Amino acid sequence: MDIKELQLLRDLSHDNIVRFFGVSVPDNTKETPVVMISELCTNGDLFDYIRNENAPSLSRVVCAEALAVLTGSDAIDRCG
Repeated sequence: MDIKELQLLRDLSHDNIVRFFGVSVPDNTKETPVVMISELCTNGDLFDYIRNENAPSLSRVVCAEALAVLTGSDAIDRCG
């Protein structure tokens, strides 16, 4: 990922896109990984959400996530 991509991520703002805040680059990247800092999702990550016994059926989650991805992609396309 280059600087232009990071700037684009930082400037994106949409309900269906997890907000990106920045990166943390350690002095020694061979021992410590670079960390991307993003918005905290109220339901946790998608893997944990799907595993939750109270979550809707997998097909409903997949449909909802597909719609969210398409809506987010449309927002990205509009940004240019």
